[in-house]
Amino acid sequence: MGVFDRGRFNLGSEDAETLPYLCLSCETPLPVQYHSCPECGSYDVRRAKWVDDH
Repeated sequence: MGVFDRGRFNLGSEDAETLPYLCLSCETPLPVQYHSCPECGSYDVRRAKWVDDH
């Protein structure tokens, strides 16, 4: 399975496709991984699937 095949395989998950990142400070869902949250300025932006309660 190549890099592009894995990408197509992972797109089946609706959450991962639409808003895969989350600011842990203000809980704003984000479409891309920002260095800092555009809403609150926090540097704690992570993949939503890595956060236990989301």
